[in-house]
Amino acid sequence: MEMRILCHEAQEILPDGTAMVLAAFVQRSTVMSKNRKRPPHNPESCDPLFMHPDLSFGTHTDSCGHIMHSHCWQRSLNINDANREEKYNSVYEAVLHRADDGMSGLDYG
Repeated sequence: MEMRILCHEAQEILPDGTAMVLAAFVQRSTVMSKNRKRPPHNPESCDPLFMHPDLSFGTHTDSCGHIMHSHCWQRSLNINDANREEKYNSVYEAVLHRADDGMSGLDYG
């Protein structure tokens, strides 16, 4: 039984069960590179299943390991997107309001 980070439900993971998501952070890394000064490889001629050790960089992936239902994760993303858009719109409206009052939109004092 695994506890879900978003909905806090404990559920057994089954092959025919609900789709699950594992969030991860992926970034370029030179940690395992033998030749960091080499220019980046041509992605058209590189086989993504075979990473040669002479490449100038590779990939680093990190995850917290929390498993989420795909529908809970999507709902969380939608809520975060809506909150971000609401914050952006309120700041944008404040800047426009200050501009209408003859104040600089960058004067936050």
